[in-house]
Amino acid sequence: MAEARAQLPELLGRVTFGGERIVLTKHGKPAAVLVSMNDLQRLRDATPEETQATSVEPAVELIETAATRSQVWRALTDPRERVLWWSEVDFDPQPGGRFGLLWSDAAGVPQRLLGTVTELADQHAFEVRWRSGDVTAVRLQDGPNGGTDVVVTHIGGAPQPGWQLDPRALRRQLEAH
Repeated sequence: MAEARAQLPELLGRVTFGGERIVLTKHGKPAAVLVSMNDLQRLRDATPEETQATSVEPAVELIETAATRSQVWRALTDPRERVLWWSEVDFDPQPGGRFGLLWSDAAGVPQRLLGTVTELADQHAFEVRWRSGDVTAVRLQDGPNGGTDVVVTHIGGAPQPGWQLDPRALRRQLEAH
């Protein structure tokens, strides 16, 4: 608990923008959990069956880049930049904005994944709630070697079908600048 007090701003950022559920312990035993307001509301509204279905640990991906935070943010949110490496996405980077993703399933049949931007913190993070109720949070953080890491967290189980953030394509785009 003492460590949590000292790290509260960082923990709140991880919960709010990274979608993490952080267990706080006292004398080595679980005492409380930090969750986002969206996560709390989802838990309050869920039936017992849904609560069991969404209790899966979040799936987390880490993409390391040598780019600055502003370069990575621009590559993700500026349509002129994004179309060069992730053309299948229609993304209105503002709370309430649309997030659409075109993809093809294993049989080559075109599919569309639709969501709504529920949170956005400029140059830091955004969160998309899919129609299924699952959430994908994208958070930028300082990398250990001076670059920027992109942390993608899928809450509610495995990433939505069709979701992909191709690390190689993102790095190529960032290196081109």
